[in-house]
Amino acid sequence: MADTIKYPFGAMDNQVLADSATPSITVLNTVTRITNPVLGQAVTGLVLVAGTGLVDGAEVFVVISQSGTGRDVAFNLSNSTAPALTGVSDDIDVIALQFQKSSGLFLAKGLWAKIHDDA
Repeated sequence: MADTIKYPFGAMDNQVLADSATPSITVLNTVTRITNPVLGQAVTGLVLVAGTGLVDGAEVFVVISQSGTGRDVAFNLSNSTAPALTGVSDDIDVIALQFQKSSGLFLAKGLWAKIHDDA
């Protein structure tokens, strides 16, 4: 992504979460949206890796769409301070994180925000 025009002059980066207990996503753009397939298992440690050249204040939005079986989602606490999400069937939850270059951490900007509920 070194030669890619980054957000806001280019598109934000869209990544899809692997259906794994400990998936890893490398964040390279100033705005990244992470979505998921239908999760077949709980995510016990989503790892967010700061890519080379990631700037202070870069934002990550994690959008978790739950199916009929709610799956828990937790972040790897060695590189983020996001709260764990308790899976609720048929919900869509979003968390926003901001990269702090000084500490190398992705910090939660707010609480989990439920934006959809079919239950």
